[in-house]
Amino acid sequence: MSRTSDLRIVIDGSMGLVSNVSQHSGKRGSFVQFRDVITDVANRIVKRDGKGPTLGNVSGNEVQTMQEFVFTDNATGTTYTYVLGAINAGTFIYATINSGATWGGQTLPITPTPGGRWFFCPADNRIFAVNGRDPMLVGSQAYASIAITSVGTTATATSSAPHPFATGETVTIAGSTIAAYNGSYVITVTGTNTFTYTFTGGASPATGNISATVQRLIWRLAGQAAPTVAPLYSLATNDPPYNTGTVSMTNGSAAILGIGTTFTAAMAGKRISINGVMYTILSWTDATHMTLTANFAEATAAYSYNVFRGVGDWLTGPRYCFSFYNPTTGHSSNVSPVLLVTETNQFGRTVTITVSGSAENTAAYNNGYTQIQLFRSAQNAFILVALNEKLANNNTGAAITYVETAVKFADTYLVTDLAPFDSNGPPPAGISSMVFHQDRAWALTIDGRLRFTLAAFEQPFGVAVESWPSPPQFSRQVPQPSGMLVVGGSSVSETIIIQTARGDYSIDGFDPLTFRVFRLKTRYSGGFLYSATSVDGTLVEFYRDKRLMVYPGGDDLGIAIQDKLNNVRDSLLSKVRLHWFAASEWNAIFLSVPSTPTSTANDYTYVFTLDGDLNVAEWNAGFSCFATVHDAATGELQLWAGDSTGAAYRLLGGANQDAGANFQPVVKTSILRPLAAESWVELSYVELYVNDTSGTWAGRIFIHEQANASATDGTATSFNFRGAPYKSQSAQGKKLEWVPTHSLRMRSEAVQLEVTFPSQNAALWIEQIVLGFKGAEERVG
Repeated sequence: MSRTSDLRIVIDGSMGLVSNVSQHSGKRGSFVQFRDVITDVANRIVKRDGKGPTLGNVSGNEVQTMQEFVFTDNATGTTYTYVLGAINAGTFIYATINSGATWGGQTLPITPTPGGRWFFCPADNRIFAVNGRDPMLVGSQAYASIAITSVGTTATATSSAPHPFATGETVTIAGSTIAAYNGSYVITVTGTNTFTYTFTGGASPATGNISATVQRLIWRLAGQAAPTVAPLYSLATNDPPYNTGTVSMTNGSAAILGIGTTFTAAMAGKRISINGVMYTILSWTDATHMTLTANFAEATAAYSYNVFRGVGDWLTGPRYCFSFYNPTTGHSSNVSPVLLVTETNQFGRTVTITVSGSAENTAAYNNGYTQIQLFRSAQNAFILVALNEKLANNNTGAAITYVETAVKFADTYLVTDLAPFDSNGPPPAGISSMVFHQDRAWALTIDGRLRFTLAAFEQPFGVAVESWPSPPQFSRQVPQPSGMLVVGGSSVSETIIIQTARGDYSIDGFDPLTFRVFRLKTRYSGGFLYSATSVDGTLVEFYRDKRLMVYPGGDDLGIAIQDKLNNVRDSLLSKVRLHWFAASEWNAIFLSVPSTPTSTANDYTYVFTLDGDLNVAEWNAGFSCFATVHDAATGELQLWAGDSTGAAYRLLGGANQDAGANFQPVVKTSILRPLAAESWVELSYVELYVNDTSGTWAGRIFIHEQANASATDGTATSFNFRGAPYKSQSAQGKKLEWVPTHSLRMRSEAVQLEVTFPSQNAALWIEQIVLGFKGAEERVG
């Protein structure tokens, strides 16, 4: 039972965090500082979950971006979950496949340019990475079975060739098996199927074999530039017609009788010109006998003749071109310039096509385009269609030749895929952000254009998400772009929101001919890259004037802490991060910012709870990026974050420490004026109802609007709460109290209370704070 007093003020967490813009206007029961605590559905003031132990460290540099990527093996249905982290130094991109314990630096096909800001986009069972400065990268799952069959300093390995490792690369493999040993080992590739290795987790075994399936991402340049040189051609030297001797022909008969001839079986199916009339040879009998497919229509006589022995006939010469083809991904580049065979009215000619060896062939080969796809027009036509055959590309600079045969030169050897002239271009340069939406890839480039790909159903040849058309109808101008994301629009469908320095835009339409960029009814002050998020179909955005707004509707979420948000320096606006996380009992927006004018990195995080009344919690921890991650085993949603040191954490994971160190939340009330401004009142006691009294709960009383915690004039008094006596204890025995002595100055018109939680790795909470004064009773909820 509480002690008696003339006036009691009862406070819980129902008012949430209220800004310190004007302490004088603070409501009784509100808080000026509500640091490292949250309010739950029971209005208890709860010590927040900590960052927990580190999930690993990607580098000694700031983690700019984190992104989950889930790959599905289409053959087996097995899923592989990766979390990627990007920084602006070192190997730039890191990946983890085992809950964050180990982050592996990724082997990239380029050396990235420092100063770019990485953006990841999962699409089409791949993960794409752009940074505004370098070509787009794409990562896809690869794995290999490795068996090391000898033990010692150097081990010879066999693998499911080709193993996905480069000479000089180091890979850590966990869970390897060996006789009487289970640990992990690090292999360094020294050559083809040759590794050196070291064991971790136990003594190196003396005998046995090691086997493991290695899972990792293979990174390459996305897309492929088209060949710039047309193929060459030649007509076979044995194509001149055979015309030795004469043929005796009978009108109305299909029989050919050779006089002085040496007919061969290879002539069957060829064309023969007799007296200037073209016929086709149906069959061969012997050196002097063959049969036509039609009866001879001229007069009976002996004639000179020509048998055309090549494989092709044409009036207008065939046309050829080729593209680079990746057999692993199924992607094709645009085609080379077109080759036209200039000879006309030809019969029985054999065409040889030559693709000259060049540096661009080698570059394409090294990017995974190990094949050449040829295209040819049908007989006497102009449209180029893919041949039902691919040639081997090479990285030696040697020429590649293709000789037509009778089977290949037939129109039936053509497939239905048209040659891609301008639809399969590589990604444009300078992509700063990218999304995959409604079966298309969309990209914002630093030159102020929104570009998009064909959809898969519009792409007959190649991979749509890696095919960037060059015609102008596949791009739109956007003023001053700074970022892009997909959110739900105000209608029933989703739309793409484009952030710019002059406001927000959306892209609407049904196909490339109808897509248009429209100005949205949001604020004109402009948003910033990574400072916007989608919350159940609404856009939440942090603007240049430090307002946190919701659209549609235009509600200002951050108004209660606007004074705190105003401390973000303009030069650090690009560091601000927003993230929506909804899982279990949480539905919240996380806003991490540089909290003071002297901050150089995000050091505070404000958490806006979205269920019921809007409450704001202030966390004394900052993060440079967030990611929502699925637990690979349970499917549970997890909230991960990275910080300016390169460390990665799982938030809301049940730990009440930050990186293994205890933190002590601080609760500070607004200035309380129990009576009118002219009336003084004396604080007679403070009661604290908590869930755990084993630790030290500390307090501090401020009077006369004192803001200096170190004041020595009696206006700032520190103390520790103690357990209430048995007779006045709460039913659950969780009541703490403090009663000032008569020697302390406790008489004032204005009082503030500060409470500091114990330094414990435990879930702690305050159910209620009671302040007793000498005066009339008043209660605040």
